[in-house]
Amino acid sequence: MPGLALLAGCQFGDTESLTTSPALTLPGIECPVVYDSAATTESDPDQCTFFSSVGSFAISQSGRSATATISWPPQAESLWLRITAEAETADDICLQLESVETSDGRVWVPTAAGQSNAGPHCADCIQRVGVGRNQVLFGFPNSGSDSDDAAPESLSLQVAARDCGTFLPAWVSADTPRPDHVLIEAAFVSARPAAQPMVLPLALVFAGNGQFAIQDLDTGILGQAFDIASDHISEATQLRIVTAVTAALPGDWQQSVDVSDRNFAALDAMYRAAVAPISDIVGSGKAVPLILAPCLRIENTGNGQIREPDGWTSHVPAWMFAQDSFDGIYIRNGSCTTGQSYWLGPDALGKVIAHEIGHALGLFHSVEADGSTDHIADTHGDNLMNSNVLAAGSTGLTPRQIAVARRHPALRWARQ
Repeated sequence: MPGLALLAGCQFGDTESLTTSPALTLPGIECPVVYDSAATTESDPDQCTFFSSVGSFAISQSGRSATATISWPPQAESLWLRITAEAETADDICLQLESVETSDGRVWVPTAAGQSNAGPHCADCIQRVGVGRNQVLFGFPNSGSDSDDAAPESLSLQVAARDCGTFLPAWVSADTPRPDHVLIEAAFVSARPAAQPMVLPLALVFAGNGQFAIQDLDTGILGQAFDIASDHISEATQLRIVTAVTAALPGDWQQSVDVSDRNFAALDAMYRAAVAPISDIVGSGKAVPLILAPCLRIENTGNGQIREPDGWTSHVPAWMFAQDSFDGIYIRNGSCTTGQSYWLGPDALGKVIAHEIGHALGLFHSVEADGSTDHIADTHGDNLMNSNVLAAGSTGLTPRQIAVARRHPALRWARQ
């Protein structure tokens, strides 16, 4: 189950006349980091800048930014945007890409008339984008199609504020928190040969009162589950999951973390406590955080329903080096009911872990509970990214999903 990024949308209403920035050429292709089990990395990623600043863009009264135009280097295969709300408010601010158009006229995220594209899916988007809290990551291209994903010479984009509960644009409600500016940063990743083995380093953090602890990684249900998750991901992807660092949440964290679609303060507090001992790893992007904690309850403030997911990912895709707001993967590490034992066996838990890693790498649900599908042409219900991941047929990834996942900048070259 992904977090806010499951909910994608595009621009609504009229288009304002806003200042356009000049095209910016960014200096770097991905950092040449090779994973080394003995030293975590062969070269030091602290010496390499993943994201370069595009600039700080003012947000208008309607909640829209000025247009940013970014040049695309010919040797780059994918572009990654990290967008951060700059505001003097304690309220969560939700952000979305309003429009994205390439220099050769392809409309990856269209300007929509009305509100038809608010909510879980942007039906008109060739490249899917989702709403994020406070800071959000977008990867382009992400459809897996050779024609749709061909690199342009440049692209232009707008950012806008969204209501965190309804996902409607800021201009619909004057009460929607909106930033004064948004900081746009970008990184380019060069092409990766399909046969080249890759590694995804994870930073695992354990809640002290959960079902599993660090020592369980080597034995029992948890150790088996991570082996199974790695098998689900690595089959055909040439991608191996490794543990870069482990840590424990200080003290006994509460039995449950209760949040709503409008208030994630409790989850953010747990995240800050979790990554504090490994801030040098998470803050420099050396590993994707995966937190095992007893119970997460998420309330839908619109209908009052509460869900208790076995897994949850902050954004599709995840990995923004964040240390204040939850950024990464949550896996349930216990029962949401006091006194009850944890119910997932290694096969089911392994599938949940692999499914959430898929979200972190930029994959949306292939099929939602309501039957709607993703934007990748070769996916179907029998897929690891089915919203019902525990169904018997929910296994495997398609060639186009694999192409999208292998572009993620968190991946490292595997030592041959």
